[in-house]
Amino acid sequence: MRIIIISSGYLPKIGGLEIFVASLARCFSESGQQIKVITQKYPRRLKGKEFINGIQINRYLFFDPKPPSLELRSIFAYSYALACSPFNLIRFIIYLRKFKPEIINYHFAGAPTFFLLIYLFLFRNKLIVSLHGADVEDLPFESGISMLIFKKILKKADFITANSSYKLNKAVKIAPFIKDKAKVIYNGINLKEFKNVEPYQYTKRYILSVGRLVYKKGFDVLLRAFSIVVKDIKDIVLIVAGDGTERKTLEKMVNKFNLDEWVKFYGWATALEVKKLLKGCEMLVLPSRNEPFGIVILEAMASGRPVIATRSGGPEEIIIDGQNGLLVEKENAQALAMAILRLLGDKNLQGRIIEGAFTFVEKFQISNTAKEYLNTFEIT
Repeated sequence: MRIIIISSGYLPKIGGLEIFVASLARCFSESGQQIKVITQKYPRRLKGKEFINGIQINRYLFFDPKPPSLELRSIFAYSYALACSPFNLIRFIIYLRKFKPEIINYHFAGAPTFFLLIYLFLFRNKLIVSLHGADVEDLPFESGISMLIFKKILKKADFITANSSYKLNKAVKIAPFIKDKAKVIYNGINLKEFKNVEPYQYTKRYILSVGRLVYKKGFDVLLRAFSIVVKDIKDIVLIVAGDGTERKTLEKMVNKFNLDEWVKFYGWATALEVKKLLKGCEMLVLPSRNEPFGIVILEAMASGRPVIATRSGGPEEIIIDGQNGLLVEKENAQALAMAILRLLGDKNLQGRIIEGAFTFVEKFQISNTAKEYLNTFEIT
């Protein structure tokens, strides 16, 4: 089967979407499918075309007709993308027509949507749209144009998948017409990649949290919780892996709570670095206000580390409280601190959670996810 995967992000950019889509593409390829990937040329320094894990990656500068913000940088980027759009659109269409895909699987309805809609207006092609997070939660609400484009691509889709029931229900509220042509396919991971990983070495025991440093990820709540934890336990450190717009605010919070000795900002981590960090930590804490899925939860389970997450959407579909992880209410620093202290102080609980998680995560093997996608492609 000839499959074009269009994704709003892809390796070497690191994130839940990018890692999952790359794993899925590789799994498709290994199962004998003809795979090519189209993605956004971001960061701009990336090559327009290259091979990653034997799969051809093609990057385009997509034009998003949503009005830019009033910042000079945003206006310049918008104007540049607009000026280049005729040339890039023609290249995009020619590439698709030359490959003649039997399936277009579009992951995360973001920057490529406008170009894809133009292509589908001109040519018929089977389209599967796979929703992942902010493409449902945030992007459609940025402007009336954004909402219109989002609904248009869902109407064009032959079928729609979402990475959690939580996310699918959100999409159905926006576009009720998708209800009879949509289902949940959970993200998966390659369990083999987590075997024989050398743990990250640090001078003290550490708790790990991973993600973009943005408000919805709840790192401010985690810092407040950790300020309570260190009153009782002094020989433990919090390592935060990731970067983003909230970093300076979070650094000020660390200073305000006198946590400089106990909180370390790791910065962006590669996929391998995340695996090492997970392998060496006491536990993973995911303090999100809104989490569409939480693939790092699966990665922690595969690494044999216990997880604490908030009831923020996706994690509730992965974690069975007390069996394969702990769940706490979101935005409740006190409850989060108590869960951390409970887990640190109870080796038996740690053991039960690790054992339960290790068995549970087997069903999220990426090969199972890929089979479910291929079955969906064939029956639509």
